Amino acid sequence: MDFEEKLEASRSHQGMVNTAMFVVKEAVSASGADADTKARLDQMLGAALEALPERDRVMLGWVLDQRVSENHGQGVYSGLVCLASRMTIVEAHIVHDALVGAGVDTRIRREHRSAAHVLHPRHGAEIWVHPRHYERGLSVMGELEDTSEEAVECGTCGEENPGHFGSCWNCNATLN
Repeated sequence: MDFEEKLEASRSHQGMVNTAMFVVKEAVSASGADADTKARLDQMLGAALEALPERDRVMLGWVLDQRVSENHGQGVYSGLVCLASRMTIVEAHIVHDALVGAGVDTRIRREHRSAAHVLHPRHGAEIWVHPRHYERGLSVMGELEDTSEEAVECGTCGEENPGHFGSCWNCNATLN
């Protein structure tokens, strides 16, 4: 599913409720639903929209707008999507550094939790990316999982590092 393509297609739908219906139809289509199911959904949503009074449509649009604002928040997470969650802070930084190295702009959410959450997260840290970078982010995370865990010794301080590290965890020297 291409983000830019879907975003452009959504712009042909006027209003929040029509846009929400577009998103629902795209989700059903992407889930592999058969043509009959998609046709029935289209018919049901069309009939519901026709029967919906304008004041209710406006109110539902406001509800949707409010919920989107709440989910995306304001500031550094606005317009971003969650790529990964329930990570320790250490894991989040490893993934963040790999994503930045691959040219993916990221944000770590819930980074500054109590010390108890560093290694054992209750809700965990989250990695947030721009929707355009979501697929690339998943790919980079997959590469991290596939990397060899063969230890590499740091030439500067002698500490062992996982084979996929680009720099030493102890002294930050570049690893070979």
